[in-house]
Amino acid sequence: MPIQIVRGYAESQKDAVMAEIESIAQKAPPYNARAGKFGRIKCKMTNCGKYGWLSTEGYTKINPATGRRWPPIPPTIAQLMLKVGQQFYPGFRLETVLINFYENSMNNPEKPILGFHQDTSERNKKAPIISLTFGQGTFLVGGKVDAAGKLTAAELKKLDRTLTTNIVLGDGDLLVMHGDERLCFHAAGEVIGDRRINLTGRMVDPISAADKPLIFSMIGMEQNQSLLPVEQAEIEKVMAFRQTTDRKEVSEILLTDRPGFDTLAATYLKSRKYPSVFLYEILENTKKLYPTRHVGNEENTVNEMLEESDYFLASTNGSDKFIQRAIEYFRSTGKEPWIVTIPDVDNDTGESDGLPEPPTQVPPEPERPAKSVGLCVITNISDSGTHGLSSTAWHTPDLTRVYIGRGGRQGIMRSPLHNPYVINEENSREKVIDSFRRESWRKLQIGSGEFYNAIEKIATKLASGKSVELICHCKPLACHGEVVKNAALWMIKEGKVPSTPDEPTNSDNRLHLGMIGLNWIEGLAPRSELEIESLIDNKHREWYLKLKGKPAKNPVIHVRGVGGVIAGPQVGFDGQIQRYLYREKYCDVIVHGKLPDEAPDGWVETDLPFDPTKFNYLFAQWDEVDPEIGALIAAAGTKALVAYYRLPNVGLPNPIPKFDDPQRYAKYGAAVPAGTHVAVVGSREFKGNWARSAIEQFVNALPASCTLVSGGAKGADTFAERAANARGLKTLIHNARWVQKKTRLPDGTIAPGFKPRYFPPDRTVEFSNERANAGPERNKVLIDESHSVYAFSNGEDSPGTQDAISYSSLKDKLAQVFEKEPKKPSPISDDYGSLDIFYYDFE
Repeated sequence: MPIQIVRGYAESQKDAVMAEIESIAQKAPPYNARAGKFGRIKCKMTNCGKYGWLSTEGYTKINPATGRRWPPIPPTIAQLMLKVGQQFYPGFRLETVLINFYENSMNNPEKPILGFHQDTSERNKKAPIISLTFGQGTFLVGGKVDAAGKLTAAELKKLDRTLTTNIVLGDGDLLVMHGDERLCFHAAGEVIGDRRINLTGRMVDPISAADKPLIFSMIGMEQNQSLLPVEQAEIEKVMAFRQTTDRKEVSEILLTDRPGFDTLAATYLKSRKYPSVFLYEILENTKKLYPTRHVGNEENTVNEMLEESDYFLASTNGSDKFIQRAIEYFRSTGKEPWIVTIPDVDNDTGESDGLPEPPTQVPPEPERPAKSVGLCVITNISDSGTHGLSSTAWHTPDLTRVYIGRGGRQGIMRSPLHNPYVINEENSREKVIDSFRRESWRKLQIGSGEFYNAIEKIATKLASGKSVELICHCKPLACHGEVVKNAALWMIKEGKVPSTPDEPTNSDNRLHLGMIGLNWIEGLAPRSELEIESLIDNKHREWYLKLKGKPAKNPVIHVRGVGGVIAGPQVGFDGQIQRYLYREKYCDVIVHGKLPDEAPDGWVETDLPFDPTKFNYLFAQWDEVDPEIGALIAAAGTKALVAYYRLPNVGLPNPIPKFDDPQRYAKYGAAVPAGTHVAVVGSREFKGNWARSAIEQFVNALPASCTLVSGGAKGADTFAERAANARGLKTLIHNARWVQKKTRLPDGTIAPGFKPRYFPPDRTVEFSNERANAGPERNKVLIDESHSVYAFSNGEDSPGTQDAISYSSLKDKLAQVFEKEPKKPSPISDDYGSLDIFYYDFE
C-alpha cells in the first residue's frame, strides 16, 4: 500500500510543532531556493537536521545564508517522524526535515504552487518520504492512483498533468510515499485557508556505508593555466581506482569552481563524459560545467566538500596556503590525501579591460595594529548613505568616511582607491581583488602618487586613534576594501606614519583578558562570536575595556592549551576560541599549556596556571552548572564578564527505543545531559501503575548530577519527587500558591503583606494567585528554572499539563511527551470522494 495517509496523526502536537518550527526559522531564516541556473521556487523554505535541501543543487550540511550548520531536528518533530520511518524501513535515520511555507496568495488556477517533480536528490531512494501538513491544502500525484493507493508502472514513468490524483490534506495529516511510489511525480496544489506548512522528513544516505557512493574531491592551485601531465596522470589514477571498487557505478567527484586546477579538472572530466561531477560554488557569475552546490564562504565550502569525501586529490607546489589548509583539514577527519607535487610556476595574468598585468609580488599580511590604532570598517553605501560625499568629494573633510568605488548613480566622485579590474566571464570576484592587491603593492613601493597619498591619509587618521569608515558597493560580499584597510595597517606597522607601538605581550601596561568556556560545546554560537568580537576588536560598539582608567585596545588573550590541529575540528570552548583567534589572525595570545600544532607567530606557550586573579578581565561562557568555570568566575570577582550558555534541552537515545521496549523510559533518562535541571510534569489525576513506574524508571536513570524540578502537585509531580529523594538527587519544588479565603479581604482584594514566594516578575500578586492562574503561573516558574521538560500525559484533557507542554515548547525546552497509549488516527472519512486511499494505523 505505497501511498498512505493517517488523518490527524500529529494534530495533538500542533502547538509544540509550531513552536519548534518558529525556533528553526529563527536559526535558519526561510528562503526562496534556487531552481536551475536562474529560477527561484515561489514558496519559502528552511531545513533542520544533518542536511538541508537546496532545490536543484541537492543537499548540504551548511546553510549558505548563515554559513553555519543547519539547526538540529527538534524532539517533537523527530519523535513524530522517526517511528513512521522505522515502521516502513528498518534502520531508518531521520537526517533532514524540509519545511515549506505555502501562502494563499500563491494560489494560481493554472498551475500548482510547487510544480510536478520527483524526489531524486537523496542517495538513498529506498527510504520513505514522510510528510506532515499543518493548515489545509491539496497534494497532487501525477497519474491515477488505484484503490490501494498505488500507481501502475506506466503512470510512474510519465507526467500527465491532466490525469492526476488530488488529495486534500488537513491539520496534522500524515502522508507517506514508499515503495515504487517513492519516486512518483507529485506537486503542491492550492492552499485552502490562509496558510499551509508542510514538513517533509527524509533519510539522505544509505543505511550501509558500502552502499554510499565512493566520493572523491580534487583541489589544486589557481595559478594553473593548463593541466600538467603529472596532474592528468593522477586524475586518470582516480578514474582507474574507481573502476576497481564495488561502488564504481555511483561514485561522485567533487570540485570547487575556483579558477586554475579545479576548473581545468572539470573541463577534463567533461571531455571524458563523466557525469557524476558536482561543483561546490565559491565564485559568482562564472559559467558552470556541472551542477553546483552553493554552501557558503570559502572555508565552509571546502570543509564540507572534504567531510563528504572518501578520497582527496591535492595538487600543490608545497607552499600554497589554501591547499595546505585543505590537506590539514582532510587529515583532521582521519583520512590521508593523495598529494601530487607540481613545479612552482605563476602564470596568472590577471589582465582585465586592457590594463597592464599587475606585479606578481603581493604585500605581506599586516600584523594586528597597535593599541593606539583606530577602528577601520567597510560598509555598503546602500546601508550607510552618501552623507559627506559628493561629485567633487570622495571623502569627508575629517576623513572619517572614505569612498573607495568607481562613482556611479549616487553622483560621487570616483575614488583614487577604486578597483580598475572588472568582474566578467573570464575574471571572478576573487581574481580581480587579487589583481588589485598586486597593483596596490606596486604603488605602495613607489612611495608617491594619488593612490599612495590616499592610503597615507587613512593610515594617519587610524594611527591617531580615530575610526575610518570605507564606503563600497560590495559588502557583505568579498571587497577590495580589505586590501585598502590592510595597506593602511601595513603603512602604520612600517612606520610610514607616526604611531605609538604596543608594549610587549608580557607587559603589565597591556590589558590581559582571560577567555574560558564549556568543554562540551561543538561550535561558537553567533551571539558568542559577537561578544568576543566586541571585547577584542570593538567591531560593534563604541566603548573599550579600561586599563588604569583609560580605554585600552588590542588586549593580550589568555587561553587554556588543548594542543591538536588548530585548523581541524575542535570540541569545547577552549579549542573553538583558539580556532577563532587563528582564523581572525590574532597574534597576541598566551596559551597556558600546550600550544596547538602550527600555532601562528606571536602565540606564546607558558606553564603558568590559568589564574583569573592575574588578569584584568575574565570572559567566561557558563551554563550556571559547570563547577570548574563557576570557581574561576568566583575567583575573578568583579572582573568576570559572564556570557550565560544554557545546557541543551534534550538528549535522545540512539537508537530511539520502540514503544513496547520495557526499558523505554530509562533510556530517555540516561540520555539526559549531566548537570541538567530536569522538570517532570504530568496530570494530578495519575493513580495507576503506568505513570508511577514510568516516572520512577525515568528518574532512576538520570545522571546523578541532575536536579529534578517539580510543581509539587499530586500525581506525576509527587511520583517524580519521591523517586528523586530516594536516589538522593537534588530537587527544586515550586508549589502553586493558590489564594485562600484568609488572604483575601471582604472587598475581594489581597490581604496586605501577602506575597507568594514564586511568581513571574512581569505579573502582579493578584494575577498570579487567582484560582484560575496560580497553576499556569507556577508552570512558568518551574519551566524557566529548568533546562529540559519531560511531560507524562494521560491522553485525556489535562489543562495544567497541556499548559506546561505549550509553554515549554515556546521556550524551546520541551524534550519529550510520554503517553500511556499512542493516539489512534481518526477513522476513515466516508465523504472523502470517489478515490480510495489506504489508511494505516502505525501503532
